[in-house]
Amino acid sequence: MKIEDCFRIGSVLKTKGLKGEMQMYVDFDNLADIEFNALFIQIGGKLAPFFVESIKYLHNGQAYLYRRMLIR
Repeated sequence: MKIEDCFRIGSVLKTKGLKGEMQMYVDFDNLADIEFNALFIQIGGKLAPFFVESIKYLHNGQAYLYRRMLIR
């Protein structure tokens, strides 16, 4: 997947906890209305997948994303 094929929904503000949770600022309207289980984060010019288990929407356009743990 290329960066040109994606659209921006927000920015990562900081990580939270020790299990891969992150806090992000959402600048995409009605994100709560979209059902998704993964997103891609741009790191060093490349896209890295982040598999989402749950999302907790906060006020002021912020959300906590909790990572789904993959078992191999």
